[in-house]
Amino acid sequence: MIRTAVIVCLLGSVAAATLRNSGANKNGFCFGYKSDSSWCWLSTDGLELYVKDGSPYKCAAFNGYKSSDYCENAKKNAHKSQSHTLGKRAQRSRSTPWSKYLASLAGKRSSAFSWQTACKKLGQSPSGYSMGSGSGKTTFHLTCDSNKIDVVCRGNPFSSCMSTYKPPAVASDSPPPGSYAKTVGNRGCTRFSAAETQVFLDIHNKMRCAVGAPAVVWDGALACQAQKTQDRIGTNGMHHSKSYEMPIPAGENLATGTSPLNAAWMWFTEYLETTNYASGKTGHYNAMSWKSVEKIGCGVGKSGKGIVRCQYAGTSKATAPNFGGQKEYRANLSPFHGSPSDFTKCGLTVSEVKGKASLYKKWGILRPRGTMARNIGMYSVTDAIWSNASPTAFFSACAFMGAAAMVTIGVALRRSRSPAASQDDRELLSVEAAEGLE
Repeated sequence: MIRTAVIVCLLGSVAAATLRNSGANKNGFCFGYKSDSSWCWLSTDGLELYVKDGSPYKCAAFNGYKSSDYCENAKKNAHKSQSHTLGKRAQRSRSTPWSKYLASLAGKRSSAFSWQTACKKLGQSPSGYSMGSGSGKTTFHLTCDSNKIDVVCRGNPFSSCMSTYKPPAVASDSPPPGSYAKTVGNRGCTRFSAAETQVFLDIHNKMRCAVGAPAVVWDGALACQAQKTQDRIGTNGMHHSKSYEMPIPAGENLATGTSPLNAAWMWFTEYLETTNYASGKTGHYNAMSWKSVEKIGCGVGKSGKGIVRCQYAGTSKATAPNFGGQKEYRANLSPFHGSPSDFTKCGLTVSEVKGKASLYKKWGILRPRGTMARNIGMYSVTDAIWSNASPTAFFSACAFMGAAAMVTIGVALRRSRSPAASQDDRELLSVEAAEGLE
């Protein structure tokens, strides 16, 4: 009797969690009946991304799926509508780049699914993937940045693909605020498209806004200088040019890959390492944030893995970034600790900064520290101990930890003897750690 009761209970829980007899109201919005005969509006995120029949999802495609994933407000457990009327929230139904991408998969086969493309549609770096199939469905398990994302597709070819993942706000969702919103005029001879060029300028100005540096403009002549330099050097290795000696004296950043956003995030998140900007650890961040820089121009080599080359210039060689001594560094780079308000006022989010930083830390090319790390929720107990403990407290802790502490110290010593990466080495380890998976 106990075993029978357990089986009945389990079957009942499965039935209660599925949708059936899904249909559309007179305005075309999908609703579905649950196994307990209650109903709900259907949405691709369980909250507010409502589905219209045939756009391109079919209401019937939701049959068999979990109601807890696709019922409106399922995740808030707050939907109590009593009739099939079109509510105000449903009238505000909208599509996003992510939902449009999922819709575009209809009619394709599982062999054509690109998980790298899926991550890039979210503005995130691909870093992991697996898949499984059964019961007429294929589930793709993605890791984009550090986010775990499932995409469930029915049939093969797909009749529909859905995901409960709701993308957070990202830097490319909106333009920079106020005077930081600059429009690209003359692109020069860069091989970046018009859209990519605008994205590159926008992300630079959002990041400069966050750190308190003036806005920059895109300079066509500087972009030509960067592009011609990249064409001459090519993509067989990462090599800095003599950019300070060029007709437009400039600092220079390099990154492997072809994505403007990925390159910008890789360079910017170096601020998490230290506020000693003359230490050699933040050269890319320095170039992006140097106050006397007035214009940028970028080129790209698209063969092989690709190389992004950006140059940063002021009014003269003396105003180019990373040029001069301590006086110039202090004048052009204020200590930046990255509080949440620094980011939100400029169209960035802490969650995106943390997501990128977590990914680069996972790759082993970024070591977030101190107040900068704590401000984005990457607090390190080890960092706090080394930064704040008194000598007495430290040796007491060592005595308490005993042999375990000695093992830890031994590992730390071995790591500390590893040679530091050069500027070129760090750039080689940049965004292509993700893009190279294709």
